[in-house]
Amino acid sequence: MRIPVDQIAENGWTRTVEFPLQDLKRVVETFGPQTGSLRARVVLKNHQGCIDVRGELVADLKLSCGICLEDGSVRVEVPLEVMVAPQAQWEAGHRAAAHEEVRLSVTDLDVSFYEGDELDLTQVLEDELLIAAPERLSEEDEEGNCSVCHRNVEAVLEERQATVMSDAAAFHPFREMAGRMKQDLGKLDPKKRN
Repeated sequence: MRIPVDQIAENGWTRTVEFPLQDLKRVVETFGPQTGSLRARVVLKNHQGCIDVRGELVADLKLSCGICLEDGSVRVEVPLEVMVAPQAQWEAGHRAAAHEEVRLSVTDLDVSFYEGDELDLTQVLEDELLIAAPERLSEEDEEGNCSVCHRNVEAVLEERQATVMSDAAAFHPFREMAGRMKQDLGKLDPKKRN
């Protein structure tokens, strides 16, 4: 959703927007195929070309559990407090301060940039969703169990390690060659082996 910056008034532009998660390319690349949507209530204010984005974002993401590999969903609710500045303004400031030491504050880290004369609200909201989304679906509870499948995390990890070890033992790159060498040695005349 592209919004011409000059249409965003200083006193505010308020909207409720919704985007299908499956249309958000970086979300799908990060978490896999999605259903549902990203919903946001946003208030945009124009401060001489810098757009203040406030409001809230909600999305139900489908994720795989990092412990038991079961699929599940997690609700991500994010308060929006982002400043989006023109890319050209940043580049001009960067060139001017190229040889100066710059000290950043926490508020400097909540700045995004837009190019040209349009704000891509979809990209801003997708960025905020990706930042706020958990790295994995499940957590370990007080008893050491997975919050999705409720199995003991240590037991699941031991099972996986045993499976990996048995798979590695079953496939060895030289196993077939060693078997052939034994067969060939068995066919040789015992006097010629030395």
